[in-house]
Amino acid sequence: MFQTQPHKYMVQLDALRAFAIIGVLFHHFWPTVDPSLENLGHLGVRLFFVLSGYLITLILLRCRELVEVKGQGIAFTLRQFYIRRFLRIFPVFYLVLFAAYLLGLEEMQKTFWWHFSYGSNFLFALQGYFGKFTGHFWSLAVEEQFYLIWPSLIFVIPRKYLHFVIIGVIASGPLFRAFCWFTEMNMVATYAVPLASADSLGMGALLAYAQNKQVFRNRMVMSGVLMVSLTLIWELFYLKASFPQIEVVVMDIVRALAFVWLIDCASRGFGGFVGRVLELKPIVYLGKISYGVYVYHMFIPFILQNILDYLGMPLPESEAGQFFLLVFATLAIAVPSWHFFEKPINNLKKGFAYKKKKTDVVGEDKILLKAEA
Repeated sequence: MFQTQPHKYMVQLDALRAFAIIGVLFHHFWPTVDPSLENLGHLGVRLFFVLSGYLITLILLRCRELVEVKGQGIAFTLRQFYIRRFLRIFPVFYLVLFAAYLLGLEEMQKTFWWHFSYGSNFLFALQGYFGKFTGHFWSLAVEEQFYLIWPSLIFVIPRKYLHFVIIGVIASGPLFRAFCWFTEMNMVATYAVPLASADSLGMGALLAYAQNKQVFRNRMVMSGVLMVSLTLIWELFYLKASFPQIEVVVMDIVRALAFVWLIDCASRGFGGFVGRVLELKPIVYLGKISYGVYVYHMFIPFILQNILDYLGMPLPESEAGQFFLLVFATLAIAVPSWHFFEKPINNLKKGFAYKKKKTDVVGEDKILLKAEA
């Protein structure tokens, strides 16, 4: 089922991003498609979190090796990391932010500085509800807050204590959600405050740490992880009918456990039919542009409705028709955005390699640079 050699870069992780964004699009564009699929958006975001925790920690652990083994300065290494993150994340985010503000979108004008400072999640937690157009910004804020704190911890904490810190981060997620439930905090705060997602990000970080230490050499171990997580999910679905707090407190960490198995296998490379599906060019391509799709998609219904009103055309009556039209409209913006705006800026990262000499960026470092993109 698995390939014995890794890919030149972790191409199948792009496919996982594609499936994550598909879940988000179903959740927002076709929420009534099937009651059993109502959590697709939530699952998609959690998969993004585990992926982020994994890739960022893997990169930071390799950067730490540059500092400890090669004698490279911490300040230089962190500078390169943050410049690369800036080039990938900020341009399209602030483009959308300023465009929505200048076009007079009332919600954006009232809350602009919250989003500008990546404080969207705290705004929604205080309000107790998500914004109509900016609601998805909460997860971007959580990731940015993670990027601000996590690199310093990776570089400062002694290696022998690092896994304890990661486990503590993971544990803080369900503990925080339990606190929210017992104190009857609003549900938005229960999910949007950074600690609420710490277990998803931490599980990705733990996988990166384990791979870096070559803990998971035996794939039977990861197969066992999958079986345990699926069993727990099955049991918890039955328990939550009697104990609804189970869903809030525990389910995310169990889902993250399943995603750890999935990401570990995809990073090594699924073989056979699964591998061929995960390497289909359209799926990989959607994964590559998924960040732009995510940033743009909540504004698309408003834009599309205004265009159709101007043309004197109605939306399709069927929900399926509306869904596919909205997806098409999202891609119509995200695809040129990737090729003519995001990708050219992203390519500037070549001038900011993690190692001081560009010629030193070989082997696994190249894999990290492509996976990060």
